[in-house]
Amino acid sequence: MWTTMLTSRMKAVLVWAAVTVLVCAAVGVWSYRTGHASGAAKVQASWDAEKAATAKAHAQQLIRARDAQIALSTQIDQQRREADREKARILADHRAALDRLRDRPERPSTPAVPDAAGVATPARGCTGAELYREDAVAALGIGRDADLVVAALHECRAGYRAAKDRLDALNRTATQQPAK
Repeated sequence: MWTTMLTSRMKAVLVWAAVTVLVCAAVGVWSYRTGHASGAAKVQASWDAEKAATAKAHAQQLIRARDAQIALSTQIDQQRREADREKARILADHRAALDRLRDRPERPSTPAVPDAAGVATPARGCTGAELYREDAVAALGIGRDADLVVAALHECRAGYRAAKDRLDALNRTATQQPAK
């Protein structure tokens, strides 16, 4: 009899143990799924927040870069207008100088002839003030070309300097932004 009682008691304990194991397994599965979903939601929310912050920072950088581009373009346009005025001034000065050369004599067709002692007499127009018209025009053209090259060099250097300064300023503001 006591074996029957022992067997039925054991069956009851085993049933309770099985029920407990099943309940624990169900709670474990439910906890895992809930935790996993909750963790996934937190990770997703964190990732979404990071993506939003990155997109916002990128948009701000694009706005700063566009503003810098507009400012630089405006500055370069201003420098180009100044350079064009300088070139126009150089060309106007050249035209005025050419007009002043109209009264100069033309170069004679015969060169200076040596005298009896073998020394050539200087031809008229040996100094800058006495240059013949053709020689003075050529010298003025060389001077004009040199002035135009210098003006182009100044324009190039100013444009490069402006672009470099803008880029340096943009890089400084980008590196001063706090990392998120």
